[in-house]
Amino acid sequence: MQTIGLNTKPWKRTRYTGSIRLLIFLSFLIALPCSAFSQSPHPLLEKLDSHYYYPSQLGLKKLSVKVKWLQKDLASSQLNFISHPEVSFFWDINSGIRRFQIDPRLRGLTDSRREEIESFFLNYREVILPRSLNQMLSGFKFNGIQKFPSQTIAEFQSPRSQDETQKYILNIDSKHGRISKLNIERRNPPYKVVSYFKYSKKEGKWLVSETLAQFDLGRDSYSETTSYTYRKIDGFWLPTKINQILKKGREVVHFYSFLISDFQIN
Repeated sequence: MQTIGLNTKPWKRTRYTGSIRLLIFLSFLIALPCSAFSQSPHPLLEKLDSHYYYPSQLGLKKLSVKVKWLQKDLASSQLNFISHPEVSFFWDINSGIRRFQIDPRLRGLTDSRREEIESFFLNYREVILPRSLNQMLSGFKFNGIQKFPSQTIAEFQSPRSQDETQKYILNIDSKHGRISKLNIERRNPPYKVVSYFKYSKKEGKWLVSETLAQFDLGRDSYSETTSYTYRKIDGFWLPTKINQILKKGREVVHFYSFLISDFQIN
């Protein structure tokens, strides 16, 4: 494994870099809800949530982990990876803390590089320990439902035109009680994102094992595949490895691997 200096940039900047970074793990409902318009839980979302595996609803109160971020060196013909500084993730159900942090004692890291890495990880706060669908869509207005023999389609609309995410359209697998496809409509590019999900079952509930998000930026079509590896730790199924590949057409734009370890629970 090749290790490049700490000041190596984690992505090549383009006119759409900001949009691509915002889309990281968007397929897993990372976009923040309009919390100012909180409303009562919708029965459909409550039912869906009852089918998903949420450690926070099964007794997990506090969690801290170490995350090692590896980035494939696309300029190399060999399987070499850039190793970025390790970060810690902290979550507490009582205080509501959910953050990534670089060890302040780490030397050889400029303030701008530290800020860049912590800003990058803001997009990943929901990945290690996702919020429920009810929490994620708490500020969205229910627009209606269509029922078909094998699926149900539900639509949720933002009440504010200035919100980045304007609409979620959920395609629900009626037989298994889980989301099979998610359409997201946004105010800024990419205007539409379509995501597909694969699952594994743990203790009778669904965990996302893979997502595929597809979207267009300008004349280019992108696809992002994210896969999850879980392990049971102190009674909870938690992710220990996450791989993410973003492609523009057939060209790989980035390949990230996140190794999660040193679990401290409750």
